[in-house]
Amino acid sequence: MEKNPQGVFRNVAVFLGHQLIATLGIGMGTALVAFSTFPIVRFLDPGLTVRGVHHLLTEIPYFPLQIIEGLLIGYMMHRRFKHATIFWTWVLPLLWLMCFFFSAPQSVLGSTWIARLDHFFGNGCNVRMTPHCYDQISTTLPFYASLAYSLGAWGHKIGLFHFEHPAASEKVSDQT
Repeated sequence: MEKNPQGVFRNVAVFLGHQLIATLGIGMGTALVAFSTFPIVRFLDPGLTVRGVHHLLTEIPYFPLQIIEGLLIGYMMHRRFKHATIFWTWVLPLLWLMCFFFSAPQSVLGSTWIARLDHFFGNGCNVRMTPHCYDQISTTLPFYASLAYSLGAWGHKIGLFHFEHPAASEKVSDQT
């Protein structure tokens, strides 16, 4: 069975497009939304600072804002395009994370596996630490965002949150 080279190229391009959206797009999109809505939220809460928004985006373990956006964007992208490659966007970020997880020096993360797990996936990344836990932002965040993106697409595929509206013709016939 011979594959069409143009079809393979198209699938690779589609995968790379979804990969960019799932990793860089989610991270930058969340920051864009957070800083764009900052003046409105600051009007409601005058105590909020730019530092507070930065804290919400990068210093809360598990990156909840990026996960929420990843779920929503993944859901909407699968609803629109229905590409099968969208379900595999988490694989490359996982490999990237594993490279850092297993190659990080013990002097930085501690000598136990629990310390490593806590550093990359929990509260072990001390915010006052230099260089400010950039390894978690560059490895764990893309993995969480891409996994959420894939899960959002999967949620659409299995019919989660499908809101079917009756067709316009059905509404007219019901009213007569």
